[in-house]
Amino acid sequence: MSENEPSLRPHPPAKSGAQQDLIEQAAVRAKAGRRPRLGEEAEDAAFRHSRRRQASLIVVLPVVVVMILAIAVPVWLSLKTGQDAGGEEAPPPETAAGAPAIDSSAVSGLSEKEVALAFLKARSWEERKRFVRNPLEVRARMHAYPDEVTAYPIPAAGLSGMGAVMPGGLIRYHRYGVGMEDGGRRLLCVVQTERGPRVDYDAFARYCSATWEELRDGQPAAEARLIVQGGSFYGEPFKDSAKWRCFLLTSPDWPESAWGYAETTSTTAKVLAQLVEKRPQRVTLALAPPESGSDVHPQFVIERVVADGWIRAPRDPESMWRLRQKR
Repeated sequence: MSENEPSLRPHPPAKSGAQQDLIEQAAVRAKAGRRPRLGEEAEDAAFRHSRRRQASLIVVLPVVVVMILAIAVPVWLSLKTGQDAGGEEAPPPETAAGAPAIDSSAVSGLSEKEVALAFLKARSWEERKRFVRNPLEVRARMHAYPDEVTAYPIPAAGLSGMGAVMPGGLIRYHRYGVGMEDGGRRLLCVVQTERGPRVDYDAFARYCSATWEELRDGQPAAEARLIVQGGSFYGEPFKDSAKWRCFLLTSPDWPESAWGYAETTSTTAKVLAQLVEKRPQRVTLALAPPESGSDVHPQFVIERVVADGWIRAPRDPESMWRLRQKR
């Protein structure tokens, strides 16, 4: 210890006989023996600063936790959804009407007309299938298509727009009239799908699951793309007009027209009558031969309305009719 540094040890009291000297000496000893401390004002300031830090943490911490959860939870859910789906893309949601919603980010950059022209001009199946709706299904039944629609390229002389339609609110497509080199005409429909605009090959080929000869021989047809209008011929075994509703059936691929019948009280008769009430319409039907019929006039039982038009939709018109009746 240096000579100038004050000692912390108490000094011995000075010898004095006065009472005042003793009091002052005691005060000196008490002051010399006490350790230095922060002043009360400094202690209050430190305490207030500590309380402010605690209050700030109480406010900030919940906000930080909420922000972290807001970021982490959606990421976790998306990862879990991908795992649950086995790494596959989830199927597109359906609209209230039953039609698949179109993901605009997945639609190709080609217009409907460009897709139609590319389909007609394709020089191989590998090239054409890129523009076809449901190519795997089409490939399995192309043997039943007419030769002119399976040629590469298709012998088309012209293409004219006929506008877009959305029958029943179930599916949307653009229609084009195709003039063929032999003078005939075909309907080409370009449907909006999740992969972009695609041609419905069945409609273009007027695909029927049974030929005219097979139908006449008694084979049923699950799909027959026809032009339908109201009819008035009631011959055996459909003579009872109160029981049966008559329709005239024609097709460019049939050598003659035929008569189709549906029971008057059936959903089939009601739906079909509504579709062709004002004019003849393209309709896809399921047909079956009658137990007995006229040898003069071809007659068939109409078992079901498969599609309003020649494009199959996610739901058929009869199921939609029954849903509307329940509301």
